[in-house]
Amino acid sequence: MSFGRKHYLIVVIILAAASVLVLKIERRKVSTHSLADFGKLPFEIGNWQGKNLDVSQDVYEILETEDILIRQYKDKEGDSLTLAIVYSGNRRETFHPPEICYLGGGTKLLEKTQEKIPLDNANSLKTNKLVMKTAKGGIIKAWYWFVAGDRFISNYYLQQVYFLLDAIKGKELKGALIRISAQGDSPVLEGKTEAFIREILPDLRKIF
Repeated sequence: MSFGRKHYLIVVIILAAASVLVLKIERRKVSTHSLADFGKLPFEIGNWQGKNLDVSQDVYEILETEDILIRQYKDKEGDSLTLAIVYSGNRRETFHPPEICYLGGGTKLLEKTQEKIPLDNANSLKTNKLVMKTAKGGIIKAWYWFVAGDRFISNYYLQQVYFLLDAIKGKELKGALIRISAQGDSPVLEGKTEAFIREILPDLRKIF
């Protein structure tokens, strides 16, 4: 058998296996309310004080889950950050890159990169970083990553692979999108945001 035919056969087998697994996942009982316990997430994180923001019914309907948290944190200097968590079990259609939500009303994506946030234990959290410009000329910076089970990962497709692996093992499918954003182009605010991510990370892990 030629290399080309072998390659084609492997691709067909992988696609067939993936299709079977997807059907297995989709046939599971779907709950509109998952096991996310946002109550474990404190309103006070270091020097930051948080308050929950309202989520419109349109957002609930678009994302097809009621497990959405949007919380604004402010420090004593008046700087603010916005934490957004979209939690879902086996409803994989809930997840999509956050830039899709941003790029409306004149907002433009200026840059998308990957950034590692150094952690205290010499490890790092790999995130996706967006730099955007609003219609009024303001700058928004956002860091986001995905959750699959107890794993925090930056790659959407890797998240889907972990979903399939967990389905094979019969585990409960738990997933989320976590995003932290700030308005402004100040290096000081960017440093504060990265420090905030390090501070809140242990509490975020308690939710999943």
